[in-house]
Amino acid sequence: MTALVIGASAAGLSTVEALRRKGYRDTIAVLGAELSWVTAYSEPRSLPPRAHWG
Repeated sequence: MTALVIGASAAGLSTVEALRRKGYRDTIAVLGAELSWVTAYSEPRSLPPRAHWG
C-alpha cells in the first residue's frame, strides 16, 4: 500500500521519517505545491535499515 504525504515542507518530511522509524516499508509519495509531480520516496536499499536516521 502506498502512503501519500500532502506537503513537502519540514512537517511533511518529518512524517516520512516517522513512518520509516515505525517500520513502514512500502512506497511513500510526497506531494508538495513546489513540485509539479508526485515524488516517490523509498528507503535506500544499499544501507542497513535505519542506518541513515542518525
